[in-house]
Order: sequence, then C-alpha cells, then structure tokens
Amino acid sequence: MGIRDFVSVVRELSFDQLRAEALLAPRILVMAKDHEQVVACRDLLFGADSEAYVDLHHTGETAPDPLEYDVVVSVGPLDTATGRTWRDLFRRVDEPIRVVEVDPRLLQGIGNVEDVRKRIADVADERALAIGRYIDAMRDACAEQTVGSTSAVNAQFALLSNLPTVLPVVGNLVAVGADFLVLTKNQLMMIYKLAAIYQRDLDDRWRIYGEMAPVVGSGLVWRTIAREVAGLMPLAVGTVPKVAIAYAGTYATGRAALLYYQKGARIDPSQMRILYEEALTTLRRNPLLFTRNGAKRSDEPVGERADQQSASQDQPPEA
Repeated sequence: MGIRDFVSVVRELSFDQLRAEALLAPRILVMAKDHEQVVACRDLLFGADSEAYVDLHHTGETAPDPLEYDVVVSVGPLDTATGRTWRDLFRRVDEPIRVVEVDPRLLQGIGNVEDVRKRIADVADERALAIGRYIDAMRDACAEQTVGSTSAVNAQFALLSNLPTVLPVVGNLVAVGADFLVLTKNQLMMIYKLAAIYQRDLDDRWRIYGEMAPVVGSGLVWRTIAREVAGLMPLAVGTVPKVAIAYAGTYATGRAALLYYQKGARIDPSQMRILYEEALTTLRRNPLLFTRNGAKRSDEPVGERADQQSASQDQPPEA
C-alpha cells in the first residue's frame, strides 16, 4: 500500500463515534461486604486516584442502579457482596449487566491483579476505550483488549469471506489483496483506539494519521504479510491460511503501535517478523482463537520478544 492508498483509506474513515466513546468518562461500580474491603478492591485494581470514576457500595447501603455503570466489580459472589435485594434487582432488569466477580483472596495478595484487569477490559467491551483513557491502572489491559479483539475480528472476516481456502498458502498471495481494504480499515480504527487510550489529542487527527503510517509500516502491506506468514507456517498448520494472515498482520500491527504509544519505540522488519511468529504460535495452540471469546481468553504472552529486542536497542529504527 502506497502513501496515496493510505491517505485514500484514511479519508473514508469516520472517527467521530470512537472519539465520542473515548471522551465519555467511564463509570465503574465496586461492591463488597464492607467498606474496608470495597476500598481495598478499588485501590488495588484501579488505583486510589480513580475515585472520580469508581463508585463504592457495600452491604447495608441502598443499592444503586446497575445499568448506570459500564462495569460492575463484585468482591466474591454477588450474593455475598450485595445481599438479596441487589441480587433480585439483577434478575429483574432486561438489559445485560457487565459483571466481574473477583476472588476475595486477591485482596490478600493471592492471584494476578493484571489478569483481573484484563477480564474487566474484556467485559467492558467498547467501553474499555474510555476506561483505559481515564484510569491509568487499566490502560495496558484495555490496550491489549483492543489489539486482541481487532485481530479476532479481522480473522473472522477472512474466515467468512468467500476466498478460496483449499489452495496452498503461497497460492493465496494474490487473492488476499481482495480484502485488504476492510482489513486495513479495521487496523487503522484499532490504532486510533490505541491513540485514544494513551491520551493522544483526538482533535488533532492529522497528527494521529501521521503517526499511523510509520508506526504500522509493513503491517498494512498484506502481500508482504502473506509472504512472511507463508515462510513461517508449517505445511500441516491447522488453520485456514487467510485467517492466519489476517490475524498475524493485525496482531503485529497492534503490537507495533503499542510499543510506539507506550515507549516511543518503532520496530524494524526483523522485530515485525517476531510478532508474526508469536501470532502464529498463538493461533496454532488455539485454532478457535479467532472466535470472540477465544480471542479474549488467550493467555499467550503478547509481544514479549519484540518488546525486549526493541528495548535493547539504543535507537530503534523506524519501520
């Protein structure tokens, strides 16, 4: 994809809805059996400075309306944290309520806090955009949710599109370009979401557009991705080739953007290849990763080798 193609795709995109979503401050409710426990949970997961966005509720208080919140976090089962009145309220409402139940042992240092944050980002879905932007402790978890969900969406699109799936991987190099427009648009929307999460000025769109091109580099060139993936995939790989290309390309692009927004680092083609390898390893271990729930529940390490290689370079080269 040349610079003209890139600009053409960008002009067709509208980020207004994403901008509005990102700038709408999140509302989270934390519930527990007593005040001490609910405060400890908030401080552990979201930070003590998150009180502007996180409300607290414990047994004995008047239950608030759960539909007013993006996510409800319960320390222990809902029955324990809230009492019967709240439980009945949950049963009465017709709209879905996003609930994450937290093991009370987490407050005693038993368990992985970051895993719980990832669960919250998963449950929050599209509201993860604002949660990551406004709550520092949730930023990385929400960014990873964005990369994972977009990679899954692109893989789903590749799977459901009517492209041939019986040809060898190399035979798909030409056909894969037919869907590059949809895949590329999804990638650009993903990068805009990451810019929002990492508190970029969303009114300065051309600055974000300018950041997109050099950051993603070859991640937008689907023919290049196909060749790279073809060289990395074993002949007996258990996934559809185009699914692997779409997933690996989006994953690598997202990780490249993450490294830039987190550390200001830009990775080179060899580091991009490492990210392709990691994506394919994940896909081979879990062929159903491109389904919505599968993608969100993966425990595969994200971009660790490329991150380490980037950190070891004094002046990371641009992609």
